[in-house]
Amino acid sequence: MQIPIRYGYFILFILALAFASPQNAKAQASSYEELQAAYIYNFAKYIRWPEEQPTFVIGIVGDNEGILTVLTNVLKSKKIGGKPVEVGNVDKTDTLTQYHILYIPHTESKKVEGITQSLQGKSVLVVTERDMIKKGASISFTVIDNKLRFKLNREVLQNARLIASEGLIKLAIVE
Repeated sequence: MQIPIRYGYFILFILALAFASPQNAKAQASSYEELQAAYIYNFAKYIRWPEEQPTFVIGIVGDNEGILTVLTNVLKSKKIGGKPVEVGNVDKTDTLTQYHILYIPHTESKKVEGITQSLQGKSVLVVTERDMIKKGASISFTVIDNKLRFKLNREVLQNARLIASEGLIKLAIVE
């Protein structure tokens, strides 16, 4: 079976991330956040959303300036699906369905279940930390053998009408 070239590049990118730095994934907060930002960018590239909107919007739940700054810097000149990218904090008055991706850091883990329940059937990718996949997250970061990995919940993606590429699914720990 031949892998399409764009999936091959994605796999090489993820492998480079995994092996480029042998230090502990938790060693420096900024490098951890940079790695998360790179993953989030690639999630956006390798997942297809059903609705077309003029801008690709990523929201950060809570007050997490670190990941907000890193994501903004990583994505400021990038396009996802040919669209400009906006990154910002989620305001309590925001409609959560305006986001393509919602990132919920571990400091806001108490909100995961409520947010995921309110988004059932909506095309929003919920990305969390610390294995919140069982609370309804679409994708959850986890550290295994000092390496940042991610778990993917196919059922949640399917219910949200989000289509993950086969390459992304092969790299994930599928729940």
